[in-house]
Amino acid sequence: MMPANAVASYTDNFSTDVSGALNSNWQGSEVSNFLSISNGYLVASGAAVAYYSSSSSDTSELELPSNVPALYGGQSPSVIVRSNPAATSYYELFLLSQNGGNWTALGINKNGNSLCQQTGLSIPINGLHMLGLSVSGGGSGGGTATLMGYVDNFSTALITCTDSSSLATGHPGLLTHSPSSSAYNAAMYWTDTLQTPPANLYITNQQSLPGATQYQSYSQTMSAANGTPPYTWSIVSSSSYATLPEGMTIGASTGTISSSSVGGQGMYTFEIQVQDSASNTATQTFTIDVTADNTNGGCSFPSDSIFYQPTTGLPVDTSPAAAIPSAYQGSGITSFFGDGYNNFPNGIPWIRVPYNQPTVTITYTQYGSTSDPGPFPIPSNAPVEGTANSTGDRHVVVVQTAGGGNSCQLYELYTASQNADGSWNAAAGAHWNMGSDALRSTNLSATTAAGLPIFPILVNYDETMSANGIQHVMYFVINQCLAYFVWPARDAAWGTGSCGNSSGTITALSQISQSSPPTSCTWGAPFGEMYRLKASVNVASICPLSTNPQSYAILTAMQKYGIIIGDNGGTGLCGTPDARWNNNDLSCLQKVTLSNFEPVNVSSLQMNPDSGQTSLPSIPPPTGLRIQN
Repeated sequence: MMPANAVASYTDNFSTDVSGALNSNWQGSEVSNFLSISNGYLVASGAAVAYYSSSSSDTSELELPSNVPALYGGQSPSVIVRSNPAATSYYELFLLSQNGGNWTALGINKNGNSLCQQTGLSIPINGLHMLGLSVSGGGSGGGTATLMGYVDNFSTALITCTDSSSLATGHPGLLTHSPSSSAYNAAMYWTDTLQTPPANLYITNQQSLPGATQYQSYSQTMSAANGTPPYTWSIVSSSSYATLPEGMTIGASTGTISSSSVGGQGMYTFEIQVQDSASNTATQTFTIDVTADNTNGGCSFPSDSIFYQPTTGLPVDTSPAAAIPSAYQGSGITSFFGDGYNNFPNGIPWIRVPYNQPTVTITYTQYGSTSDPGPFPIPSNAPVEGTANSTGDRHVVVVQTAGGGNSCQLYELYTASQNADGSWNAAAGAHWNMGSDALRSTNLSATTAAGLPIFPILVNYDETMSANGIQHVMYFVINQCLAYFVWPARDAAWGTGSCGNSSGTITALSQISQSSPPTSCTWGAPFGEMYRLKASVNVASICPLSTNPQSYAILTAMQKYGIIIGDNGGTGLCGTPDARWNNNDLSCLQKVTLSNFEPVNVSSLQMNPDSGQTSLPSIPPPTGLRIQN
């Protein structure tokens, strides 16, 4: 079977155009049917060469049909440019795929060695001047490709090159003419690097599928070639790959990935399998990047909550329990969030639901006695940390907006999994009334070991890049905490070390006080302890705003609001997944070590040990996020 978008024939006009060159500056040509049709796909064979000798800018044209299909396997011929046909110095541009009128370039080689690298570079095919190909007309996926006379130098602002000495300044992607003499030779040709499409069943879509946005609809149809239709489509369940973004399904008979409301956040890499009527199968990985919508619907805890109080001006906590253990002092800040990591969305996602969202049954599998009973308003498209295929914490966080006489509500699950009937299983779960400052009961954990809510202390992209920036303490984890907790934490999980006072050793996993601290401790960093980045740290010199705006915003907020220890496991900062995070930007956080933080004594703010209310007024937290362009 030929693909649905196949072309039945292809006319190569290159030889005619070159032989009828605009003037005598074109010295000759060699053409050997370098483009042809095989099973409906454009394939390269042989080579087309044009020699050019002039300082003028004459061109010759290669006609491409408007219905050129995508090239098989994401491969295509390479463009090689030589100073003359026999020269050993040349540049080679790999054009890897064509999708929706865009070419994706992998990089450039110089004399066979990598010169430029830019994976995922996508450039519109219409109106483009790109390394010797000037394309216009013909609509999406086609047009007229004009070979430009090329000599010594070229330039491109669209690809970053490591050898700038051989590059000239010019139009982005345009081969520039800078001859060293009035006469020279130039040649450009396509080499036979495109494979012939296989005879077996395969999926024809590009591996990077169109992106999605949380709460918006989505539709993308998959297609296959060869085999014996009809085809049956499915998602492969594997611990090595994510699921589809939550809320999306794939039509078994149509191959259409669709959703009326996408629930997920971040980058999802998953496996799709197609099976034909003869039971032949083909499997391929694909990626969908989801932009999060972190609009909170006006939901936050009261403005006087400890979560929203600046730590600037508060004293350093001198308790022997407070210091970050020396074993972690040299650790940089790892961002346990970003776009994607190892095929999974990276971070703890959350979703917003209306006040009348139907509730579903929650079955607790491990910590039911310390969890809040269901039912909870968990929607079927609720994103799961790491997706359902993850072997990690699999947190689910749901914010229910106010209405029906109720204030905003917060629901969180730990190691959650959804059942076929829409109910959920979880190791633990907790519910907070966000209109109240009330904390959980002492020694009553939640979805964090510290018994703290996740939602108000997560870092998300929208607030990070807003005009007001982050306005709350941030959720931090340390590999091994001290086995005690301080206000506002409500519990402690397994930890290490012990503390004592005049009465002897303090019982592990109990609450200790900042106002009446222990006299000695063998470890540090209890659950609930807050730390702020020291004011002496020059954030602008470490992660400049101009080059690392995301890290800059996070670090400056750490100097004002600080971090709070919420759990054991790794050493890093927690946030939400999002297609907009720049993982390279966030990596700058690693330059700041925990030795640059100081513990903060917040006991003067405490009004009631069972409440997060503070004695100082706070700037109200934002109810709508304003994005800074």
